[in-house]
Amino acid sequence: MNALRQGGMTIGIALLGTMMAGRAVATMAQALAGAGVTSPLALASLAVRRHEMPAGLIMAEHDFRHVLARAFADGFCLAVVVAGLVGLATVLVLVLGSRTGVQRSEPLSALDDL
Repeated sequence: MNALRQGGMTIGIALLGTMMAGRAVATMAQALAGAGVTSPLALASLAVRRHEMPAGLIMAEHDFRHVLARAFADGFCLAVVVAGLVGLATVLVLVLGSRTGVQRSEPLSALDDL
């Protein structure tokens, strides 16, 4: 059970991190495209992965940091919303599963005598 729990957490964190980075790249690319930058997706990908302004990007340092921070915030919001929805779905499955479960006629302690 412990290995399943740890494996599930690892996969969950990896998926949420991937979604967060993907959303951050998309948000950054959209902002760079609006600024008239050529190949905004490639530059946004480098900026999100390395946390630095890529060479060849003509943008004020302050503006770049603001756009990068906003991109990470958008990615984090997506990850939190998805994690919350998965958590709520899990709670619903557990609650509904316990209500529709099979009712036992004898307590479990009585079965130990067998």
